[in-house]
Amino acid sequence: MGKLSGRSVLGFERVRDPGDGKANPGEDELGLERSCRQGVWYLGIDIGTTRVSAALFDRVTCQLYPIFWSDRAPGGYEEGSFALSSAVYLSAQGVWLRGFKPLLCGGIAGTKGVGDRGGGEGGADAGSGRGEHPPLGRSLVQWSEGQTLPLSAVLQGLQALLATLTRSAVAGEGLTLAESGGVVVGAAGLERETFRAAIANLHGAIVSQPQNWPDSYRFNLREAIVGAKLVADPSQIVFADNAIAAWLSVQPGIPGEVATIPSALSARVHPHSGRDPGREARSRHGRGCAMAIDAGAMTTEVALVRMPGSLSGLRYADFKQCSFPYAGIALDQDIICQLFWTRQVRGEKAGFWGLGCDLPLPRAGNPDVERRSRLQQRLLDSPEGRALLEAAEWVKLSLQQQDEVSLELGGARWAIARGDLDRWVFEPFIGYLNEQLNQLLCETGISVVGIQQVICTGGTMRDKATRRWLRYKLPNARTISDPVAGDPKAGVSRVAYGLASLPLNPQVIDLHQQQYGDYFLLAELLQILGGSWRSFAEILQLLERRGIHTRSQHHRIKGLLDGNLPPGLTATFSSLPLPDMTAYPLDSQVPLFDKQQAHRYRLNPLQSHRLHHFFTRLTLRTHQSLEEPLPFLFGVSQLSHSPEFSLPATTVTVR
Repeated sequence: MGKLSGRSVLGFERVRDPGDGKANPGEDELGLERSCRQGVWYLGIDIGTTRVSAALFDRVTCQLYPIFWSDRAPGGYEEGSFALSSAVYLSAQGVWLRGFKPLLCGGIAGTKGVGDRGGGEGGADAGSGRGEHPPLGRSLVQWSEGQTLPLSAVLQGLQALLATLTRSAVAGEGLTLAESGGVVVGAAGLERETFRAAIANLHGAIVSQPQNWPDSYRFNLREAIVGAKLVADPSQIVFADNAIAAWLSVQPGIPGEVATIPSALSARVHPHSGRDPGREARSRHGRGCAMAIDAGAMTTEVALVRMPGSLSGLRYADFKQCSFPYAGIALDQDIICQLFWTRQVRGEKAGFWGLGCDLPLPRAGNPDVERRSRLQQRLLDSPEGRALLEAAEWVKLSLQQQDEVSLELGGARWAIARGDLDRWVFEPFIGYLNEQLNQLLCETGISVVGIQQVICTGGTMRDKATRRWLRYKLPNARTISDPVAGDPKAGVSRVAYGLASLPLNPQVIDLHQQQYGDYFLLAELLQILGGSWRSFAEILQLLERRGIHTRSQHHRIKGLLDGNLPPGLTATFSSLPLPDMTAYPLDSQVPLFDKQQAHRYRLNPLQSHRLHHFFTRLTLRTHQSLEEPLPFLFGVSQLSHSPEFSLPATTVTVR
């Protein structure tokens, strides 16, 4: 991973004192600009299923600047959009990729040297078959029912989207963005030159993630971000859960610092419906209980937290969260199944009913992961299916403003009322959301009347049905919501604001997830285990001698030993809403770790040989190393007193 020069003995980089060089309140715009040029810059990136949003944060001045993409000549952010469509055309495969975010969970690939002649797929491409190494297939993901794609191509697509921020020619051949030629990128409130200087000298990038998605997602995003030349090293990338990032968007920092937007911009670009986030945070930073809900296209996530007297005492473990794969895209599917494919339409074999007649259809009010995955792949496989998805989304959005809509498609005509949408689509969804929230409340002992603040974000939470339910469910809560559709500020991502300002509250990051990825831990187990049987306690001791903090990783290490491997290695992995993979390095019928009673383990020789070869090939094409953990981006002064933050006594080197 490179030398750790310039960092503390623990490998954690310190940032300059936030008070140094802070602009005076009465400083003129020229002076502020000069201060910005000398700032410590962080980039918050909200990678959504349908769009990418971002914001810059200057740690010195504590000011936020939302990023816009415009297809017109530079003239101000009013001409741009505060989000970039997550759509990429892969000419080699002849497919437009939209909503490809879940594909990034299916395995791991690299972006280093992508496009070189004979490069193959991320270092995990097929071997020649000669010699003792078994051949390994290219990592493929199931895009639609009839089409698989190289994972490396999907990763290149994401890299191309991110490269718009740096205007770097790293996208590769055969890629076209939905918003491409002539796009101007900037940050509202920053001069063009200052924006470019900030992007070119980022101290770090903070990226959104669904709370329970696997380590493969983070691995691939690091590859794409470094490949897009936003940062030089994977250790400069930190992840934060979506709901926690939404909560952070309204919080001050530990020393009482407040992330603000220049006053001339606040009423126009901050998603507080014109309220100054600094004033919001200063008036009350949430003593009591708070809740954040992020419901976008793919997942719905809820976070509950009891606010301590001081934010410095808050840790990642204080957030109690739930996440489930049921949100905007699932609601579109319910519109198709419940409102389009009515009994009459099925009888007439109209409305493209043939696309679903042989499938077990998903049930409204249920994530139904397997059924929804199969239906989505079927719909994506044909122009008719894609037309149904587009029509369903149009109905959902139109009925936020109208009482009834009419449409004709596939020989069928529909007149759909808002009441029908509520009864057959939103009420089942809200019922499931309500059950999940009740369960979370029971686990935490928090009552609905005790929640004083709720932060809502994501397109699904903008609908009138979910907003109405929230007012009824939490009568004592002060709700902070995104602007409604049509508001000029509706495109600004609250999550991106929270991510960018995370340097004010770095203690809420999952530190151990940041340091120890599943693939790194697996590589460590390959190093310490051989053909001899070892007890679980002995394995932990061996890992501690290598400098790994095992106390916080017991369940993850035990899971790996028991066969719960990260995605892309075998044909069996977590049942998230993810596509199936083909061509795995490991045989799913043979365990990687042989197991005896009393929790004794040893490596299976053939399987470990295959995995070692896979990792060796992979890291030839990745910016990340599996030899060292990732150091923490922020300073340790605010974390070192936490009981969770400690290293084993045997540690003598950074691991």
